[in-house]
Amino acid sequence: MDYETLFKAADEAMYQAKEQFKNRNESGDAGEENQDNIMTRQEEKDMRHGWGSVILSGGQGRRMGGIDKGGLDFKGVSFRGHIQKQLQALGIPSYLSRACYAGNGDREGRLEVIEDAVKGAEGEWIGPMGGIWSCFQSTGLEGLFFVSCDMPLFRKEMAAILMERWEPGVDAVLWRTRDGRIQPICGFYADTCLEALGDTIRRGNYRLMKFLNAVRCIVVDTSEAHIPDIWFANVNSPSAYRSLGELRTPVLAVSGRKDTGKTALLEMLVRELARVGIRSAVIKHDGHEFEADVPGTDSRRIKDAGAYGTVVYSGRKFSMTKEQPSMVAEDFFGFFPEADIIFLEGQKYSDYPKLEVLRKEVSNVPVCRPETVLAYIWSGEDGWSGNAGPGGENAWSGEDGPGGENAWSGNAGAGGENAWSGEDGPGGEDAWSGGDCPGGEKHRNEKCPVLTAAQKDRILEIVIEHMDRYSRGDGGDEL
Repeated sequence: MDYETLFKAADEAMYQAKEQFKNRNESGDAGEENQDNIMTRQEEKDMRHGWGSVILSGGQGRRMGGIDKGGLDFKGVSFRGHIQKQLQALGIPSYLSRACYAGNGDREGRLEVIEDAVKGAEGEWIGPMGGIWSCFQSTGLEGLFFVSCDMPLFRKEMAAILMERWEPGVDAVLWRTRDGRIQPICGFYADTCLEALGDTIRRGNYRLMKFLNAVRCIVVDTSEAHIPDIWFANVNSPSAYRSLGELRTPVLAVSGRKDTGKTALLEMLVRELARVGIRSAVIKHDGHEFEADVPGTDSRRIKDAGAYGTVVYSGRKFSMTKEQPSMVAEDFFGFFPEADIIFLEGQKYSDYPKLEVLRKEVSNVPVCRPETVLAYIWSGEDGWSGNAGPGGENAWSGEDGPGGENAWSGNAGAGGENAWSGEDGPGGEDAWSGGDCPGGEKHRNEKCPVLTAAQKDRILEIVIEHMDRYSRGDGGDEL
């Protein structure tokens, strides 16, 4: 079949599919009006536009010996199975685009299979562009999010953010990672891109970037959205697959002297990272003997009676109390295999990379070893504890409050750009560099940024860039 005949047939099929999809939606309106469920804004948007998601499984996998990369295992789940679970959590239709690999009929793992219908002049598969074209042709949907089957670290937030950024008249919304690379096979495409896509295919140019130069795109930076770049890792070679198995869970300490605001900083980090799907675990060291259970509970009574240990659990969580001497932080890492990052509160004398929190009323002098510090965080005059003070509700988010965007931002401010260096700030010249300063320069890593509570985005970027570096370690350069 020549290209002209192929595209005429595709256009007719797309029109029929759109009509069927439209009729299906209209026939379901009456029934849905009687449901008590209230649709979210994103669900309404998806329904109105007719959006879906697709796992692209069309590559020939030459560097992997021709195997189906989507079937590779990571932590007991196939790449395809993990991506499918993430996409289906979006609540929109999900499909599998299949080209080279033989499948099992029209469904695979509860995914409807769409066979790639586009080949080159010599009968060869043409890659992602053929899958994109075929999926629009088959579904008739107005927007599709596509992700490659060889991205085992993919998260649903990577799709949700792009779909939220789409605007009428835009053909594609794509990610750009911190190295400046556009990620075309983890992106959202509107059916308005099909004319340019068809023209590019007809000319025999099957490079996605060539096609993207001809369409209207919105580019979202991972640094702006605080998405880890490691989530875009493609496993397309045996060495990359080995590196995947060597990934480490990042560990980062939030350290400093007592009452400097470590817990408040951790609260902000955990909350903001959770918004983009980053799962945090926190391990806190207590220098005193603390009460591990509540007096009067059954488990506490049994423990007081002499039990070696107790566990209380339900269908979703558990609590264990056990006395064991000489425990260290890393003894607990294994309890959190699903964590994307493990935070440690305390550990100021440890070798772990850390953010050090300081507060004028406590001390201007850092206590952590300089070589372990990624950034110094100035917690404000009163820390982050009082509702009306720098630690109140606006400590991290208010525009004009003591911890808002303008907090401590002046040259003479307590933690502005010149904090710990300006003459008038609480951490002025004498606080860090003068000969009379307690501890002098040796206590500070001068290569590290000095930030304030108001500089939330910069703090988050330091954490996420650390995640990317730490995860790869020495053996992850292939990813």
